[in-house]
Order: sequence, then structure tokens, then C-alpha cells
Amino acid sequence: MSSLYRILIVEDDPLTAMTLEAGLVSKEFEICGVASDYRQAVKLIRTEKPDLLLVDIELGEGLADGIAVAREMKRLRPGPIVYLTGMTEEEVFQEARETEPVAYLEKPFRVSEVARQVVLALNRHYGSRGHDFLSIEGQLYIPDQREKVRVDVDKIAYLEAEGAYTHIYLATRTPQGFLPSKKCIAVNLGSVKPHLPASFYDLSQSYCINLRFLDRIGTQDLQLGPYEVEMPNGKRKQLEEFVKVIRAKKPTIRQK
Repeated sequence: MSSLYRILIVEDDPLTAMTLEAGLVSKEFEICGVASDYRQAVKLIRTEKPDLLLVDIELGEGLADGIAVAREMKRLRPGPIVYLTGMTEEEVFQEARETEPVAYLEKPFRVSEVARQVVLALNRHYGSRGHDFLSIEGQLYIPDQREKVRVDVDKIAYLEAEGAYTHIYLATRTPQGFLPSKKCIAVNLGSVKPHLPASFYDLSQSYCINLRFLDRIGTQDLQLGPYEVEMPNGKRKQLEEFVKVIRAKKPTIRQK
């Protein structure tokens, strides 16, 4: 699981449901279930305890059962609700609005837009819980909504920003070489950086690298342990100068 939050999809059209699930999984969301009607949806809300509900309003011809599912979500598992709908009637919108959704997307939709709305919804609803970090002797404890996940800072090769999420690329040294792995946290990169030691360097707005893993600086990319990272335009000379400085004198603060 790379995302900390679980999404329930409620959609009666199999092709649309499959497209949503595949698209969101490809963007590293966790789908905890897919339901096609009210009964299945409520059962999954009870058993899977989703953190976000992505629901089609019309479950069955002319029936706004998706709104009833949303009401049960609010009662059983309060969390953000994102509606998908092909229904354009004003009275349907007003009824849906009473459930306080965070987004109301009309069909046809793009999966990329749905993914963006999901990220924004999760960040708004859970974001205030996402910045309670704890750092002890080289271990960074990253907040989950249920617990704190430990990450060995010395194993972080680099971090990549993706909206409200941060991808953490890890590398464990073994006799055979590096063993790569990856985590994703629902906290933006700007909130993570203050908790990193001086060996981390802002390569760009999207990338923060651990210079202890820097093996090679190329013309178009650089090598960080087992990972190749694209070199931003005009950044190579600045990086080389900074590396010279830290080799001559150990830095006391993290540099940009």
C-alpha cells in the first residue's frame, strides 16, 4: 500500500467502475472496494471503513441511490464524499448538497481530474492530522491517520512531491548492492523538509535528494544509489558547486 487512505468506489456501470479503479490504482491510490448498488456499498462501508467515498448518484435507472449511500457514509464513517453523476436536474444537486460533498463531478469525466479532486479532498479532510512528525535518533515517524510509520532517514535516497502527497524512495545497502523500496505519505513535501537533516538538498520544487547517495552527476541526470533522477535545466553547475562546499566543510543547515 503506497497511499495511506482507502477509497470506496460505488458505480453501477462495470466499465466505468473498472476504468476508475484502474486509473486510481495507477496513480497509487488504494481501492478498498467496488460496489454497484446501495446494499453492497453499505456493507463495504461497515467492513472496509473507507476514508473517502467516490459515488455515482444514479445507481439504477433514474434512482438517486448514491445520495442514500452518502448519507450512510456520513452516519457510519464520516469522511469526504466525491459525487460522479450524469444527472443534471437541479433538485438532484440540491439533495446531494445536503450531504456536504467535497466535489460534484459531471459525466463524462477524466480520471486525472477525479484523481486531483480525491487528493484535494483527502488533504482538506485529513491534512491537519498529517503534520505531527516525530524524529528520534535518525528515525522519522511519519503520521498515518491511525498510527505513525517509522522511516530510517539514512535510507532515504530522495523524495518526490506529487500534490498533497510525498513519495519517499528508499535504498537499503546489502552485500549484493542496494535494495530499493518506496513509501507514499499523504503529506506535502514542504511539510516534510523541516524534519530532514543537512545532507538533503532541494534539487527542484518537486525533488529533494540525499547527497549521501550521490554517486554520479551527469549532463541530464544524476545517480542516487539505485535510482536515476532527471537533472533540472540549469541546476547541474549549482549542484556541483554545493557538493564542493560540503566536501570542504560539513554543513550545519539543510541547503536549497
